[in-house]
Amino acid sequence: MGPVDIEKSFETLVFREAHGGRSRFAAASDRVLTALFCAFGLYLAVRPRLVNRAACLFCTALVLAAGLAFAAYFGKRISLKTRARLIEEGKALARETKLSLDPEPIFARLRGRAGILLIERTELFTADDIRAVLSGMSGSRLKVVSPAKPTAGAEALMRAAGMDYLPASEALGGEYALLLPVSHAEAVSAALIKYRSKYEKKRRAGRLWALPRERAVKFFSVGAGLMLMSLIMRYSLYYRLAGSLALSLGAGFFAAERLKRDRLSEAR
Repeated sequence: MGPVDIEKSFETLVFREAHGGRSRFAAASDRVLTALFCAFGLYLAVRPRLVNRAACLFCTALVLAAGLAFAAYFGKRISLKTRARLIEEGKALARETKLSLDPEPIFARLRGRAGILLIERTELFTADDIRAVLSGMSGSRLKVVSPAKPTAGAEALMRAAGMDYLPASEALGGEYALLLPVSHAEAVSAALIKYRSKYEKKRRAGRLWALPRERAVKFFSVGAGLMLMSLIMRYSLYYRLAGSLALSLGAGFFAAERLKRDRLSEAR
């Protein structure tokens, strides 16, 4: 996979994370349908107050356009925040990989520092690892520093001895990133590996089929609400038509969900 393909896949990942796991087509269809229902409801709310139909349509379009503009603005902000978060997660994962392959530069910077009990491990460290390094030193006011994480037994020993645990990344501060540099491409690749695994697990468990089911429930709820409103509101025919459309869409999403579940069962 070349750099262009990686970037394209990453942008797709950003979109899915920012939109609750939905594909671009699913998110776009939801936006269009939501906008149509909002426009219809807004028109029915404004129509009794404005005699002129052209003015009514203009006000409806103006308010709807403003709402869509705000939605697009906040959607962009969410996507930017999601992108930054995924890159930071990717950097952390890439550093973990580099650290496991060559931890010596980190250990060399931490050896011999006053008040530090260095555990030279890259995975979990135990209470026995602490005892082996402690070798007669007073544990009080010592900081146990390691790239690895402590086990429950190690945490219990540190509490009993009055020692604090400090990750190597915090002990080294800005030096940590300098000793384990990560490029943008490496961060993106690491994020893709992590989230591909996440989505693959969901796909195997059949959880992605819950998305059509959620839409079905939403449209059934909207349709039922519109049908009830048609009993007490003016323009009851419009409410019934909109309610029927929502119920039909809900039934379509429900049928799609069942079909996908059946295909998944057959594939197994």
